[in-house]
Amino acid sequence: MNWPDIRNLKFTAVGTFLALLIVAFIPNFGIDKYGPSSALPAALLGLMGVRLLGKERATLFAVPAQRRWAMIALLLFVPILISVPASYQVRYSASVAAAMVIYYFTGAALIKALGGDERRLWLARWIGLVLIFWLADSFVQYGFGRDLFGIAITPDGRVTGPFEGNLRQAMFLAMLMPVVIAALRTWNRGWVWALLFFAAAATIALLSGVRMVLVMLAIVVAGLFLHLPRSCWKWPLLAVLPVIVVLVIALSPVLKQRMALFAEVQQLDFATVDRLLSFRAGIWETGFNMLRDRPLTGVGAGAFEKAYKDYASRPDDVFARGAARVYHAHQVYVSFAAETGVPGLLALMGALLLCIRWYWEAPPERRARAWPYALALTVYFFPINTQPPLFNHWLFPVLLLLLAAMLAALDGPDKPAAGAV
Repeated sequence: MNWPDIRNLKFTAVGTFLALLIVAFIPNFGIDKYGPSSALPAALLGLMGVRLLGKERATLFAVPAQRRWAMIALLLFVPILISVPASYQVRYSASVAAAMVIYYFTGAALIKALGGDERRLWLARWIGLVLIFWLADSFVQYGFGRDLFGIAITPDGRVTGPFEGNLRQAMFLAMLMPVVIAALRTWNRGWVWALLFFAAAATIALLSGVRMVLVMLAIVVAGLFLHLPRSCWKWPLLAVLPVIVVLVIALSPVLKQRMALFAEVQQLDFATVDRLLSFRAGIWETGFNMLRDRPLTGVGAGAFEKAYKDYASRPDDVFARGAARVYHAHQVYVSFAAETGVPGLLALMGALLLCIRWYWEAPPERRARAWPYALALTVYFFPINTQPPLFNHWLFPVLLLLLAAMLAALDGPDKPAAGAV
């Protein structure tokens, strides 16, 4: 083995390990409000990406995945940059644009590191171990009132696991579920372990009381059902989620209370819909007001909360009165449109359509490697749902990891290696 091969091996080994840390550092483990951050390994990968571009700039863009990522990064960056001068928070919007530059290099490093089937499989299996630890910790919290880090179950009975002070675990379990299920399938050719993991993860996700997770889990089930070949597991899979939902609603006072709201509906007007959606309809209406007033620039990347009071149009809006804070639009497309205008919305939709096109244009063997990551991204970007904003340092690195893995998988040889994910 010559020196370039050794250097490349070191790059991919370190890069894959840092990719794992992006997932492992998502929770705060009760350390403080923020805890270890996924932004740290993402920043280190960014430094590796800068070095990579400096060393291999002559050959780097010969790799289709690198060219594709550059296109997506540019599509996202340009409307963010355009939004900066007229932003309600110029400094913050400028920081979002600067972070996007760093994340470009992070994505380049991730694509390089995850270019082999064996490395993606290693990463997927370790992500599975991380998620299994979250699940064990969450079951301890549900059973004993506190988890292994001393984090208590919320006063209204929500399970948060190692995610103290927020409900992010449920979304990440749903998003990363396809990757882990694919890895379990390579370890055991049957579907027993994969379905057991799904049942456990879906139960904990639902015990968080977050309704958007119902849609996310339904997308996972639909994706797995479409991917499964004809087998005895295909049709029973459709019954798994409804059974889990019914059981968890019986165990979760939060979900039981929220589902009871639907039975109380007597007339379907804006106020009723707004209440059923936890006042998100009013937030979305305000976001559309921002887009209508500033169609070319939006109110500035990350400036949704700052601009909210100026665009809220309903006198009973609790967020406009200051009774509660509204950090974002609770819907990725509304958020991107309100903050970056029509150019931003078109750019985001264009990036997603490109990814769909690249996926379906690939040979079946490459799609077979890329499908877990494509399904994981679909779980987040499915439009009929609510989502946290795209450009959060606790979220974007995970989405970037999934995108880089998908693009790298689509680049591989037509014949996948044994046990490829």
